[in-house]
Amino acid sequence: MNNNNLPTSIDDNDDAHLEVPPPRAPGPVRRDAGRAQEARMHPYNQGQGVRNPNRLSLQTIRDTMNYTDYRQANMMIRNGADLTLTELYNISTILRSLAAIMDTPATAPDFERFLAGVFDGWNSNTPIRTADRLRPRQFVDTRIQVGILSQNHPLSAQKIKAGVTPDGQKIERRAGQPIYFGLVGLNSETGVVDWAWRDKKNAGVNPQYVHLDHGQTSITIRTQAMLQYDNMERDRIRAFNSSLVTNCARRVIQKWAQVDTALDPVIDNIDRPFGLMPLQLSGPTIIAEGERLIEAGRAYTAQSQTQHTLFR
Repeated sequence: MNNNNLPTSIDDNDDAHLEVPPPRAPGPVRRDAGRAQEARMHPYNQGQGVRNPNRLSLQTIRDTMNYTDYRQANMMIRNGADLTLTELYNISTILRSLAAIMDTPATAPDFERFLAGVFDGWNSNTPIRTADRLRPRQFVDTRIQVGILSQNHPLSAQKIKAGVTPDGQKIERRAGQPIYFGLVGLNSETGVVDWAWRDKKNAGVNPQYVHLDHGQTSITIRTQAMLQYDNMERDRIRAFNSSLVTNCARRVIQKWAQVDTALDPVIDNIDRPFGLMPLQLSGPTIIAEGERLIEAGRAYTAQSQTQHTLFR
């Protein structure tokens, strides 16, 4: 194996400065060697100067994972253990790209799950399917039920003009029918935050005809709607990005399988994960807009008091 160009670490804060990885500790290699604990402390919650042993680094990969020292050309790669240490490190940089766009440190357990996903029902002789498309964001996925209609919802002007009588109101817009609330627009650049009240068929509802469920307030429904929006957004972005980096890793591994491991396992730029989507949660945008509204309200109050007169 050629270690001349072996990187030292994927961890920016790693204190190991090794040009060549030291030999593996003696003893039998097990498939489950060095598995990191599932319950782990987030790096940002640790004290300054305290290193996270689960942080993904060359040393962590070397000490906790199985790998091969050599593989002939055109040999099938079935799992991570069929890759060399250098290949494992280099393939981990694809996961590092995902960690960067998600603003979350990559850990050893993350890398193990990443490899498990790459080789899930796949090997280097298997065709690579097209990556998943980004699912559109839909209100029905992010809304929450907050109450019921207190009375039949008034007919729209268009329906009245068309001759529809109050008795002809749709079932989902009659008294007692469930009402939903949620975010329909969120733009971090412009600060636009749009909330919507909808019936179960997703048509707009005037909130003055809504009776909130017991314990619900204008604050609680917004809090719950934000959490629901964020949960669905995490799933949506994670699914897309995971599919993209998985495909990139598979393309790289297929190329490596065709050559002898004596050659440096490079990753071509074309096989890098371009188009990863950042995760934009509702909280930061809404908090920032709330602070702007508070400041605007204070300025408005100060100016309106000085301009008010009793009689013109």
